[in-house]
Amino acid sequence: MTWTRWARRLGAGLHRATDTLKLRVVVVAVLSGWLASAVSVFFILQASEHEALGSASRQQAQELQLLAALLDARLQNIEALLVLLGQAVSPERLQHPAGLPEAWAQQRQAFPVFDFLDLARADGVPVLRHVQAPALPQSLDVAVEQVRLQALADGQAHVWAPVGRWPDEKPLVLLAQPLKNAAGQLQAVLVGGVSLYSAQLLPPQLTRATLGGEAVMVFNADGVLLAHPSAARLLGQAHEEPGLAGLLTRWKAQGSPMATEAQSLLDARHLSSLAGLSVAPWGVARVTPLQQALAPYQEVGRWAWCLTAGVALVCAALGGWLILWLTRPISQVLRRMHQVLDRSVPAARNWPQVGGELGQLVAMLRQVATAQEREQQSLRVMVGQLEAILEHASVGIVVTRHRTLELLSHRASAMMGYAPGELHGQPARVLYPSDAAYEELGRQVREQFGGQGFFDGELVFRRKDGHDFWVHMLGRGVVPGDPEGGTIWIFDDITAEREARRALSWSASHDSLTGLVNRRELEHRLLLQLQHRVQAGPAALSRDEAGEVAEAGGCVLFVDLDHFKAVNDLAGHAAGDQVLRQVARVMEGLVRQTDTVGRLGGDEFALLLPGCTLERATHIAEALRSHIEALPIHLPLEQGTQAHAIGCSIGLIELGPQYPDVAAVLHAADMACYQAKRGGRNQVVVTRAGLSVAGG
Repeated sequence: MTWTRWARRLGAGLHRATDTLKLRVVVVAVLSGWLASAVSVFFILQASEHEALGSASRQQAQELQLLAALLDARLQNIEALLVLLGQAVSPERLQHPAGLPEAWAQQRQAFPVFDFLDLARADGVPVLRHVQAPALPQSLDVAVEQVRLQALADGQAHVWAPVGRWPDEKPLVLLAQPLKNAAGQLQAVLVGGVSLYSAQLLPPQLTRATLGGEAVMVFNADGVLLAHPSAARLLGQAHEEPGLAGLLTRWKAQGSPMATEAQSLLDARHLSSLAGLSVAPWGVARVTPLQQALAPYQEVGRWAWCLTAGVALVCAALGGWLILWLTRPISQVLRRMHQVLDRSVPAARNWPQVGGELGQLVAMLRQVATAQEREQQSLRVMVGQLEAILEHASVGIVVTRHRTLELLSHRASAMMGYAPGELHGQPARVLYPSDAAYEELGRQVREQFGGQGFFDGELVFRRKDGHDFWVHMLGRGVVPGDPEGGTIWIFDDITAEREARRALSWSASHDSLTGLVNRRELEHRLLLQLQHRVQAGPAALSRDEAGEVAEAGGCVLFVDLDHFKAVNDLAGHAAGDQVLRQVARVMEGLVRQTDTVGRLGGDEFALLLPGCTLERATHIAEALRSHIEALPIHLPLEQGTQAHAIGCSIGLIELGPQYPDVAAVLHAADMACYQAKRGGRNQVVVTRAGLSVAGG
């Protein structure tokens, strides 16, 4: 028996022994236990890290408090040395201070500490200033005066802020000591100056940075850095230091900005501690990079994670092999489902033979796959029918969803000038001339869908070549009430139909010979003008093109051609028609776009000039008369052409309340024209409020 056959039998035995879903759940539970172990290690390490940070924070706070106590002791020692020098100042020496430097020099422990000494009486009169430093800060006198006044005010010793600009000047710390006589009366103030960075106060090695980036700083109550590992940061602002701003803000918010008890703050990058001095309003801070504080813990954490990863890898390998073995039937079912989806084999064949819960699952999957195969066959038939409809439909059919073209018939693509399938997946906006037209259609669709459940209207589409055309479109939701189902649109090209309607509408309102509006349309516009005058009231005014103010009514001209009958008699009606067209063009050229020129019939015309003053209308009438009189007319006769002249008689009336309707207006204008005829023709007669005025 070979090892391969033995392994197969062993695998078959294990398969039969583990052919239950329950056992597989147990295996998953074991794996979950392993995962829980890893999670536990993670949280234990997190807790250890938190505890390590707490311990480091407490230790750093304790060390910083010791450093603050050391600085306190140094300042107290310097104050004691200043008191020792003050004891040499007697009332006699205040009167004769020449021997004071010699007396101070005998104090070998105290005298060399101070760079300068300044003595002044209680009334402010200077007594003696002794200088040992080679150079003093420029602002020293002002600072000395301020600290002396403060000591005189309260009779207490004071430590003043450093004086001098680093690095140009050597900063000095001023200490003021009030001197009293045997009766306890204040008789003088002794001010001593000590170099800030002297060995007795803040030597550079006190705040030297470590290799890990740890920094110790000293600052005063104003946040000015008195000591810093970097010389460039001396006398800078403490709140600008990384990791220190938050701690300073929290400490000052507690109302004790220079409390002696140390506090610590942990942020994302630093561990910061802060403590105050009791002798001077100074603070000591220590900022340690978090990486340095956690270095020992991180080494232990890396070792723990490596061990956990190794154990997890071994367990995962064993567990993976076991899961693959146990789930082999599931893989077979999955492979069979892929075959069903690929339609490589019939849905009812080649399913794995398994028992238990998995066997029941296989049986249900077989039924689902068989039903799906039947549905796919029915769907293919329906798709074929739909493709036939889309290919042969005589109207355009489009299905949109989420403003995207998902399905188009061949007729729809052809009407838009695109190849079949070219518009598939394109935004529906490409069918419309502009964004405004597209948004307006959206508004109309929402209104009609909300009111009647479908859309029915006429709109403009744009072809691929840029030409616009009109369509009549019907739209309805594929699934009523469900916008996610999309919308089906059916449309047809009605450009020719709309053009025919427009031409029919134009011919009904215009004279076919001259292109002017006919009598019916002129009377309609005149009626609208009369109604507008009544609604506007007698006080309503308008302004014509010449800038003159006119009543809302306007004027009407009635024009009758003179000597026109001779044209028809001599040259025929074709020549007469040509003359009428020439006269129509002359009239159109003399009026505004808002005016109306109409042919009433034969050789009679009328002009409606809304909002035009009588004076302006008179100028137009005279210009019209002179232009028609000068119109060159050449009549075609058998023996050649013959020049002929015509004229016109014009009746002009101003619209007013005396003309209540259209008939009254036209009658009045006709009567004015008749007066022009009787008066000798080729003239203008103006009628206003019942008066007639003849023109040349």
